[in-house]
Order: sequence, then structure tokens, then C-alpha cells
Amino acid sequence: MSHIFTKLGGFSSRLIARMLFAAICSILLFSGMSQAAVIPILVTGPTPIGGGQFRYTYRFDLTNDERLDPAATNGATCPSLGMNNVLCDPPGTFVTLYDIPGLISADFIPDATTPAGGNFTVLILNTGITPSTIDPRTIDNSTIANVTYRYNGPIAIGPRSFTGFSIITTGNGINPTGNFSNQATKNTPGFPSDGQTDQITGSVAVPAAPTAAPGVISGRVMTESGRGISRAIVTVLNTGTLQSTSVMTNPFGYFELQDMAVGEFYIISVNHKRYRFADNNQGFNLTEDLSTIQFIGQPYFAPSISPPLLENGMSGRVIRP
Repeated sequence: MSHIFTKLGGFSSRLIARMLFAAICSILLFSGMSQAAVIPILVTGPTPIGGGQFRYTYRFDLTNDERLDPAATNGATCPSLGMNNVLCDPPGTFVTLYDIPGLISADFIPDATTPAGGNFTVLILNTGITPSTIDPRTIDNSTIANVTYRYNGPIAIGPRSFTGFSIITTGNGINPTGNFSNQATKNTPGFPSDGQTDQITGSVAVPAAPTAAPGVISGRVMTESGRGISRAIVTVLNTGTLQSTSVMTNPFGYFELQDMAVGEFYIISVNHKRYRFADNNQGFNLTEDLSTIQFIGQPYFAPSISPPLLENGMSGRVIRP
């Protein structure tokens, strides 16, 4: 009897070990599958291409349990809205990059990584290709353009990478937490999920408009001897918006203009009823706080002499001895 129990015990141990191993493999397999699809990765950018424009290039990685199948659809068997999935709409394979400020164009150039006879068509919309079925935690700003690359061509099985994706924008900054959604098709022969469309959402680096803080323009208005000129009117003109801002110098001749937009070209000038300024109308592009502006004033007249015709239109009369 003890011999029988020994055999049963050994059999049970082997059976339990095999069952445990199978369970672990299944967990690893399905956990890997739950996150698998076509993953977009930023390769290069921003690369200046002239005219204030920048190019960004991307690579799409297809994992080993996925395939590109432009005709695949599962109807009611598509995954429900959840942690990493979007509802199955539309069928086929696509990748959407969301909210790209300053977008000018997007394209796909077939190369050696493209399946023979295959292509990715480009669609640019503010609401993306799956606007009503995105994971609710994936933010899609309907006023900022999205780019969708949709696959057309023969079935292609992973693992493999695809290159040749690019976008051009006016932004030279990177948003490291941009959103994407995609859809591919399961490639798991022997499993019920084989042929089922698979969708995930995630984050990918996308261009973002520069969000530099406003700058400060400051300096001093003074005489040739270094004495500050008070109550001088300093005016700054934004040549892009044609908006001007004025401020008066303090008793020591200092001035400061705050909340000035960075990246704009300005012309700054000064006016005072008792002084003229030879180096007036100074122009500059504001890239950061600027505190080196100086104006040197020369008096219009000596104390015993009345002013001549002034630049601001005021009249005067010279008294001769």
C-alpha cells in the first residue's frame, strides 16, 4: 500500500509541476500578448529643414504575436474598452499619433522595411481615426491635429520593424507624453485569439509647440555723464503683432517691461521732452530676458537757451544774445 502511495505521490508531484509550468507559460504568453501591437518610436528629430520647419521620423515595431492584416475584423469579438484596449473600430491595422501642435504635413516613404506591395496611407484629422472609442484616459484635444498611418497591402507577420514615417511641424520641442492608439491582428495559431484584432493605447514622443515663459526687457536711460533720466517714455513695438507697450523710467532712469512674448522681434525707442537720443529705435529678437538696453540722451538746450523745434512736434524759439 505504501508503495502505491509512493507512486501516486510521485505522479502527483510530476503532474503538479507540469501544470504549474504550463500555467506560468500561459501567464507569460497572454500577459505579453495583452501589451502587444504596433508600437511607434521616435527615431530622429527635431531636424531643421529651413523656413522655421522641423522634421521628425518614426519607426513602428510589430511584435512577434501580431500581424498586419488590412482586412481583419472581429465584430462583436473585439476587446471591450479597458485598461489598454480601444473598441475595434475600424478594421485592419493603423497607428494614430495624437495632438501634434504646428503640424504642417505627414508622409510615409516606402523603403526596404516595407512589405512588397504594401503601403501606409496618411490621414490627418483633429479627432483621429478612433475618436469615440479611445481609452478615456487618453486625452485627445479636438483642436490639435492627429496623424493616422493605415496599412494597405499583403499580410505581414511580426516580429519586424517598419520605417519611413515622418511628420513636419513648426515646433522644435518634444512632448515625451504624447498619446497614441493602434490596432493590429493577433498571430497566435492554435489559440482562440488567433485572427482577433488587438488594440492598445500608450505614450510616444511627439512634437510640441515651445512653451517658453514670457521674457523681461529692461535697461536704463541716462545722460552722457551717467546720470539717470527720469520720466522718459520707453516704448516697445512687437513687429509681429504690431502691438506696443510703454513704460516710464524711474528717478534713476531705469525701466522694465514684463510679460513680453519670447521669440518675437521688437523695436524699442525712448522719448523725453528735454533730451534727444542718437541711438533710438533699437531692434532685437527676444530669446530670453534682456537687461542690456541703454539710451544716452543729450539735452536739447542749455539752461539759458530755449529749445528748437523738437522731434515730437513741439515748437521752440532760440533766444539770441
